[in-house]
Amino acid sequence: MVSNVSSTCPSELESFIIPFYCDARGFKLFSGHSATDIPMALFGRLLQIAGLVLLPVAIILQLQNAITSGQELTFLVAGAAAFWIGRIIEGYGTH
Repeated sequence: MVSNVSSTCPSELESFIIPFYCDARGFKLFSGHSATDIPMALFGRLLQIAGLVLLPVAIILQLQNAITSGQELTFLVAGAAAFWIGRIIEGYGTH
């Protein structure tokens, strides 16, 4: 069942962060979402974004010799882990 949340369509950023669709009747959530699913999906998506931001930051810092190669590797592993954990959390929140 689909529930009506608002009468306006989400922006592109909002639809990227939380899975929405928009039809002629307005802004709707995908069916099957409870009140706790949306924050979980949002947290997972934000964790993914943080993981993706961490990777180029680590590379840039290492190119500027601000961190060592070992520290860069730690940042890269942490970024990949954050993305992966965020993907799992988002999956629980959207399905």
